[in-house]
Amino acid sequence: MDVRTVRSQFPAAEECVFLNNASRSILPASCIEAMNRSAEICHRTVFQRLPEYENLLPDLRSQIAELISSSSDEIALSWNTSIPLNTAAQSFPLEPGDRILVGRSEFPANVYVWENLARKGVEVTVLPPGRGYTTADDIRNSLHARTKIVALSFVSFHNGYRADLEEIGEICRSAGAVLAVDGIQGLGAVELNVKACNVGILASGGQKWLLAPFGTGFLYCSRELLGSVWPCFAGWLTVKGVDPQHKSILGVPFEPVDDARRFEVGTLAFHDLVGFRESLKLILSVGVKEIERHIFELLDILIEELENLPVTIQSPLGPGQRSGILAFACDDATSLKESLSRESIVVAEREGAIRVSPHLYNTSEEIEKLCRALRDFFR
Repeated sequence: MDVRTVRSQFPAAEECVFLNNASRSILPASCIEAMNRSAEICHRTVFQRLPEYENLLPDLRSQIAELISSSSDEIALSWNTSIPLNTAAQSFPLEPGDRILVGRSEFPANVYVWENLARKGVEVTVLPPGRGYTTADDIRNSLHARTKIVALSFVSFHNGYRADLEEIGEICRSAGAVLAVDGIQGLGAVELNVKACNVGILASGGQKWLLAPFGTGFLYCSRELLGSVWPCFAGWLTVKGVDPQHKSILGVPFEPVDDARRFEVGTLAFHDLVGFRESLKLILSVGVKEIERHIFELLDILIEELENLPVTIQSPLGPGQRSGILAFACDDATSLKESLSRESIVVAEREGAIRVSPHLYNTSEEIEKLCRALRDFFR
């Protein structure tokens, strides 16, 4: 990957050292240009539908399927992570006494969505914070005969731990439980094959590592589950027999389509999805494996520096555990974040630690600037 060439797609990256992609991304120029063009064309008094928009939704489903190694008929487009998570949770066939197991220190959106099912008589167990991340042994030792869903993040939002989804997925498969994954902190930064990991449900927004605008996201529902998961919301655009040109829509019986589009409800945020398509095009052209390699090279520089400073690295660094997030704690994380901000270095403070999250457009020179700023702060 030629970082300079990629970086030219991100003019906003010249305004600061932006190392906060785990919060939200800088948009590539191609994404912004596509959104501006869409706004200009689609809201004219006389609207002309152009071929470039005719295949927008199928294109996106295919791109997302390529990203996570699924099929496009297993992808439903959405607006963020929380809505598809809620859609999956409320659509799943659960009975009183069924159990859901939620991982350690999950982002609240991946806790409340499952706890909300307790009113239906479902028993929800949230593992205690403990070490701050969930291992395969945690899942193996916590399963119950009536556990129907295991919910956890692909990558932890605060310490960057990458869950061993392949082993956990096999544990779930053997136990007859569905693995439901919040993928937002990993997709676009590290590779994921949902089939190899036996993932049944995966939800993700696009505004972080996928370099997309707010208002973008998707739900993956495995083909094996589609037949047993009835949509909790009814979408008029995803019913069998509906006229795609909307010339005649009255009297069509309610029967959702057979694929994952059954979870798409109403009009989507087309303006944002136009940008999402361009962002995914960039990520796929570079390749997630190459992006992951680049991010790890940058974080290796930072890790070497942190080992000589009065900080504690909180991110697990074992084989297969790393992600695009590196978190470290110090005596006064708030003051450190403010100091870095004055140097135009953008990071985040999460759970008492500094969280650094570079992406494909960041350079080793930017990491060196961060290292110098850290040395100055602790001097």
